[in-house]
Amino acid sequence: MTDRTARIAAPAALALFAALGALMTDRSTPAALAAVAMAIATGFVLAWRRATGWPLVAGLAVAAGALVFLGHEQSSNLA
Repeated sequence: MTDRTARIAAPAALALFAALGALMTDRSTPAALAAVAMAIATGFVLAWRRATGWPLVAGLAVAAGALVFLGHEQSSNLA
């Protein structure tokens, strides 16, 4: 996968996973939508800025935190 394709595919996959998490979560709708918006925005900012190294790790940790929030920290909800 080329670098340009990966920069498009990664945020798209993150957005899809976050949207599915919002549909499957038991969290309140506003909280779920806020978590999804944060995860999607983080993914697109990382791709747009072409982040590498520690900024990329920090950004992905923020996005992962939003997904963990949607999954209630239970691995069965994240699968």
